[in-house]
Amino acid sequence: MRDVRVAAAQMDGILCRNEKNMDRIEALTRKARKAGAEAILFPEMVISGFGYEEELKAVYEKASEPVPDGPSTQRLIRIARLHRIAVLAGISEKGDGELRYNTCVIVGPEGYLGKYRKVHMNSERWLYHEAGAFPVFDLPWGRIGVSICYDNVFCESARILAVKGAEVLFAPHCWGSLAPARKKSGSPALQVKRFQEREVLKYMSARANDNNLFAVYANMFGGPHRYLGASLILGPKGEVLAAFTRYAEGFVTADLKAEALVEARARRTCSLKRRRPELYGELAI
Repeated sequence: MRDVRVAAAQMDGILCRNEKNMDRIEALTRKARKAGAEAILFPEMVISGFGYEEELKAVYEKASEPVPDGPSTQRLIRIARLHRIAVLAGISEKGDGELRYNTCVIVGPEGYLGKYRKVHMNSERWLYHEAGAFPVFDLPWGRIGVSICYDNVFCESARILAVKGAEVLFAPHCWGSLAPARKKSGSPALQVKRFQEREVLKYMSARANDNNLFAVYANMFGGPHRYLGASLILGPKGEVLAAFTRYAEGFVTADLKAEALVEARARRTCSLKRRRPELYGELAI
């Protein structure tokens, strides 16, 4: 891995408005590249939108696209080539027949790099198909893995990616809502801060520290469910490198230093070096 600046973006993925969402993705990508970022992560299913019950069913039926041949992925490829940046963005993927996947598309200046399909389903499991693989992707500056929202609650997901050589974990999310005004839960900015500290860092910091890798977390913002955003970037000891603390659309950037990764993984206590996989068979039960 070499030093690289990355961005975590948050925006509203409007339900079934793929083209309009792509316009916002392109605008934010352009700004992030001007800020020096070589990669930008967008939230879970940001291209097609994400919701619950009938909203999700509408996305399933009207906004799903094939990957990589669909119009949104093809546009992502053009954006990445134009701005010389890697872009990771979520979409409702149309598979064979009636199959649909909660997918993160990965593209770069060189074109389409691949996709990750969500393995652990939560509220969408009644409609979407659970995948069964944890691929890693080699970018010019390092090896990455992707873990979507609920996947990150399971420590095994990030561990498998780290064992496969991932140095940066990209974690697109869609969860956490602003409380109704009547509940007097504080200002939007205060709620974002509390959400980061009490919910997001509770497991994302653990995923980064357990595996001594960088973690990039991008969450949906706004919309009818008033998603909180609270995007952030973590270092290989679980420390916060940058955090978006406003209730607004935008992005945050951080410089990932190769030396920090080497140092974290060189420690005697680095768990990646002390694993006993011959004893872990019971985890497969």
